[in-house]
Amino acid sequence: MQMNTKWLTKKELTRYLPISLRSIENYVKQGIFKAYRIGGKILFNIAEIDEAIQGSALPGFGVRFNNQKK
Repeated sequence: MQMNTKWLTKKELTRYLPISLRSIENYVKQGIFKAYRIGGKILFNIAEIDEAIQGSALPGFGVRFNNQKK
């Protein structure tokens, strides 16, 4: 992992995507999102989240991220 990696908490991730905390927990359980425990916090690597949802079948994500990158 790179030192300049951008990390988000669950709460920050709900604002970034936006989805509910419950959805994030479900995606972690399903292996769609990878969560890391760092310094006692659960964090998500923003680059990995972006990669996970690119071309994803998750509702609404394809449209948001395909339009954002133009």
